Order: sequence, then structure tokens, then C-alpha cells
Amino acid sequence: MNQKLGLALVVVVGLLAAMSLTWLESADPPKSYTLKYLMKEGDKEVIIYKLEANANVEVPSMPKHPLMSLYSKLQQEIEQKIVKITDGQITRLERNYRSSKYYISKSSQTPKQEPLDSKKIVIESDGTITTVGQGPASQITESIKSFISIDEHRFALILPSEEVQAKSEWEAPSESVPRIFNFSNHKRRTVSHGCTEVGINARFSSGSLKCLLKEVKSDSAVIELNGTLKGEDNGMNIEATFKGTAVFAIKKGRFTKVELAGDIVLDGNQPCTKGNTQGQATGKGKITISYEFK
Repeated sequence: MNQKLGLALVVVVGLLAAMSLTWLESADPPKSYTLKYLMKEGDKEVIIYKLEANANVEVPSMPKHPLMSLYSKLQQEIEQKIVKITDGQITRLERNYRSSKYYISKSSQTPKQEPLDSKKIVIESDGTITTVGQGPASQITESIKSFISIDEHRFALILPSEEVQAKSEWEAPSESVPRIFNFSNHKRRTVSHGCTEVGINARFSSGSLKCLLKEVKSDSAVIELNGTLKGEDNGMNIEATFKGTAVFAIKKGRFTKVELAGDIVLDGNQPCTKGNTQGQATGKGKITISYEFK
């Protein structure tokens, strides 16, 4: 009886082992995804872009200097058309600023005149910008042109070059990050008081962006973003740290939404409006950025 029981146990154990091995062999391996931005000449894309930032600025070298509150909000609807592609890169882009409004007061949401509102331009990869249309109303200044980039809002630059799986991590090329996020193409509020002139405005020169493929749902890849940006404006160093998510439609090869939020820190010496001295200004605040692509 004991021999039969032992034999039966050996058979059962053997069957269980075989079943386990078969299950392991038949289990599907983790799925890999190719996140590739699909584009061809003539393609159009509409971007709904919103940025809101605020900061409280103080002057440590002048204890009695009042606290300055800065606020800036920008809302744009931009239509972009790919005019020319060379070696897989966009080398000519037509950009139509259907609407471009900015605000300098949170309490009074009255939009201010924005230099790019209703303007249409053609941007070359070498930085050449040509306005479309005749007459003064269609023109933009050289100072505004200096802030415009063909890579602005182009999140395709953060996509990985190789296939990735859920929970995969990668880092966007460091040279691409400031090109995507340079949001200084319009006039922002500058508060002047005594020895300070401070604005929430930056031309970012460096940055980093870490990405993680959080999940894939219904052909949409949800990518977690964590990044930093550094820049300066009129002697004021500005640093931003942010995190958020980007949603990428895999089959369509397009981003559909990006939402980011974070902190900004300002620090630097500002020239006095009167005399030749300087006043140190420091500040902290919040920033939110959102994109909707259609």
C-alpha cells in the first residue's frame, strides 16, 4: 500500500512539473512596442498649448523691498504643416498661429496683445524664418524670431530609438530638451520696482528628461516624464523642475496629449532702473504646461 502511494505521488509530482514547464514555455513573453513618430510631407497637426506660471520674488539685499508677485499665462492654437523632409528630418515647417493670447494678471483675465497672434510663418531647419503675407500686420520683429524654433513643441524628439516594453526607461537626448520647451516666444510680464526688473521668461540652454513607459492601453502608450530646465533672462537664472505624462497613439504615430507641472526658481542680479547699482532678486513659484494634439 505504501509502495503504491509513493508511486502515485511520484506520478503526480511528475505531472505537475510537466504542466508547470509547459505553462512556462507557452507563457507569452513581454510585448515590445515601437514608438515612432510617423510623418510625411503635407501632414498637418493642430496644437492647443497652455502655459501658466507664477512666482513671488524678493530682494534679500534690500530687506524693506516689497515682495513682487509675478503671473504669466499663455494660450495658443497652432496649426503646423510639414513642407519638407530631408533624411528623415523636418527641414521646412509652415506654422500658423491661429490664436495666441497671454495674460499678466490672475485676477483680471483680460488677454494682452500677443506678437504672434494670427501670424503665419515658414521655418527652415537652419533657423531662417519667413513671414507669410504682405503689410506691417503680417510681420514679426527679429527679436521675436530669435525665440522661434522648428523643434518647438516637437515631442517626437523624446521617443526612444529602439523597441521598448512596459516599465522600460530611457532618457531623451539632452540637446533636444531645451529645444522642445523654449516657451519664450512672446512678451511676458515684467515687474519693475526700485532695483529690480523681473519677468517669468527664459531661453533655456540646458535640460534633462527621463521617460518611463508606464503602460499601453488601447494602442495608446502612456509615458511618464520627469525633467529639469535651466536658462536665464536679463541676468536672472531660472530653473524649472517638472513631471507629468505624455500619451502617444502607436498606430497613428502621433502624440495626443502632454501634461506637465512643477516648480520654478529664480535667482540673479538685476540692474536698477535708477543709477548703476544692482539688486539681487530671488523667487519661487509653480508652472503648468499642457499640450493637446489634433
